[in-house]
Amino acid sequence: MHCQKEVNTSTHSRIAVLDGLRALAMLLVFNVHFLNWYMPVNYFVESNSFLFRVLATLNATVVTVDLFFIISGYLIYDILKKRPVGAMVFFERRFARLFFPHLAVICYIVFMRGVGVFTPGTFSLNLFFLAPLFPDVEIYNSVTWTLTWEWIYYVLIFYTMSFFGKKSEWVIFFILCSLSALFATYSYLYVDGIKFPEFGRFISFYFGILLAIALKNKNEAFKTYFKKLLPFALIMIPVLSVIWTFKAEVIKALPFNGFYYIIASCCFVVIIFDSMVNRGILNTIFSNVIIKNLGRISYSIYLIHSFVMIEVLNWMSPAENLGGIFIRYWIVLFITIFLSIICYFLFEYYFVRRPKEKSDPVVYQS
Repeated sequence: MHCQKEVNTSTHSRIAVLDGLRALAMLLVFNVHFLNWYMPVNYFVESNSFLFRVLATLNATVVTVDLFFIISGYLIYDILKKRPVGAMVFFERRFARLFFPHLAVICYIVFMRGVGVFTPGTFSLNLFFLAPLFPDVEIYNSVTWTLTWEWIYYVLIFYTMSFFGKKSEWVIFFILCSLSALFATYSYLYVDGIKFPEFGRFISFYFGILLAIALKNKNEAFKTYFKKLLPFALIMIPVLSVIWTFKAEVIKALPFNGFYYIIASCCFVVIIFDSMVNRGILNTIFSNVIIKNLGRISYSIYLIHSFVMIEVLNWMSPAENLGGIFIRYWIVLFITIFLSIICYFLFEYYFVRRPKEKSDPVVYQS
């Protein structure tokens, strides 16, 4: 009988798989923003056709952002659990890791739009990841709302771990959920002009802790149980996208978004777990050298893809058919990846590889 060998979940093996997962998530986010550009013309196909439904579903894969949240939630928790550090060291490392590519993009946007249209206050709030907290403040780069949520998670997880780090993962999970629910409720009811993240989606970060619990208890019975759940999880992600395609407004109006993102996070935990502990098809795909390296530059892709898309599509003549959309898709994607490689080596590489962090898991954000 063939004996399946378990994948080594040491830092290098683990990061290879997670980088591959980031690459997939980033491509799906790219698809959403690109296809949304052509939604007003129905992608030049009949609105009742099967092809339209497929494209509309690809344009509704909003849950892929939550995959980034789970990976980030898991890695930051893992760092703090294995190598506790002081507040200054932790926040300095996270700031350095995220700030400089973000700074380059913000400066480019300011340069392209003209310095005169920006106020110092708005610029500062955007520069330090605070603009998405204020509903009336313009956000220069629309994707940076996730970085704001990331920083809120950093603060909550660091100080929770500082006080309760010796407690079990379940205790930390419930403390963080309680704090986030409290802050979200208080912000909604009593604080004007500040918008705390929606608890029903912010909890995706804490599913990273649930992933840590699953990996810690990965005995044969546990792995068998997750393996049985894997087909359901793989089916549910596209099903959730289909549901969003037709019922997005209904979902948004429900308390906690009708647990929509929580269901997606449960599915992603199962998918990530299988990818990390089994030598199955998912591990093979996400450990592929091309996909893995694409995942390593996913933060730069995430930061620049929206305005690259706008610049290139405005520069090109308008598409007149589905074939024209297809050609523009690959042109925009190629230019985005090319510029992201440059951005990565100019503004990210040093902070990923600097000597004092060699033993840290590499943390990227979507």
